[in-house]
Amino acid sequence: PGIGGEETVGLIAIHHNGRFLEFFPQDSKIEWETGKWGSWKINAYTPDKKLRAEIVATCESPGTLLRAPTDGKGLAPACRDTFEGIVEMKVWELDNLILNAKSKDGGLEIGGGPWDEAWKDSAEFNNAIKALLSVDVDLDDVFEQLPQLKLFKPRGL
Repeated sequence: PGIGGEETVGLIAIHHNGRFLEFFPQDSKIEWETGKWGSWKINAYTPDKKLRAEIVATCESPGTLLRAPTDGKGLAPACRDTFEGIVEMKVWELDNLILNAKSKDGGLEIGGGPWDEAWKDSAEFNNAIKALLSVDVDLDDVFEQLPQLKLFKPRGL
């Protein structure tokens, strides 16, 4: 994984009491385990262990089968969604529980392949990717100095 290859990514972003708590592979370790249907678990923590998050979700309803993009089959029934999930979220700061929330209306999803079975993985960027993401770059200046790249400039940037 990494430069020239693929990188597994995940993200937990929480707004709580006027704070934005972000767990992103650039500065956190994220681990998840997804059952074929009915169970999801995501854990994340910062390297210094000052912040830690856990999200556990379950669903007893069968969900709704949806079409999703697939390799070689186009749009095909390959995804299952629900808004009847039970989601529990906890966040600790310095081992003190600062958020303990629960919803019975959680949006949950599986599918799209190759995640047709239970799936367990983690995300933590390697040092080369972390270094690239931390470089302070003035993108306006890049596009000005290299006009041939203007085609790739996102709108609004």
